[in-house]
Amino acid sequence: MAFHPSKPWLYASDERTNRLYMFRYSEGGIEAAPAFTCPTLRQPELVRPRQLGGPIHVHPAGHCVYVANRADHAVADGDHKVFAGGENNIAVYGIDEETGEPTLLQHADTQSFHIRTFACDPGGRLLVTASIKALNERDGEKTRHVLAALSVFRIEADGRLEFCRKYDVETSGSQLQYWMGMAGLD
Repeated sequence: MAFHPSKPWLYASDERTNRLYMFRYSEGGIEAAPAFTCPTLRQPELVRPRQLGGPIHVHPAGHCVYVANRADHAVADGDHKVFAGGENNIAVYGIDEETGEPTLLQHADTQSFHIRTFACDPGGRLLVTASIKALNERDGEKTRHVLAALSVFRIEADGRLEFCRKYDVETSGSQLQYWMGMAGLD
């Protein structure tokens, strides 16, 4: 869940159904039904095994909400296991300033697998994702090993993401890159 910084709106990512919900709340509590519901996937009709909704953040200025789509299902391919497909991106939604309704703006590819966590810097200029582990993928006739990574995006004025670069993170054996965060420096 993520709360809007100035309005009584709560946004929730449903991991199992790959949906974004917006609820209104007051001192009396959270409304029983969502005011708005949106799919998070680029192709909501094509849900593959281990396709999950993920972490969610509202931009510090309150004009956008970001939700991770993550997938890491692997199948045997010769001597290796390889990625079996799915979406690994950040779904970007503009937020209507009067109603709180989220409207899809973009799906930004993270160039990695299974985004476990991500964060926006407190100034709202950067967003960094962290994938949980390395995974092989098919690249034509070859198999390519994709390391866990930190993927860095510039946040544009309208909230859309522009990919800047990826920092590979070595994980071995059962090691996972489980968590990351960002803090402002004064």
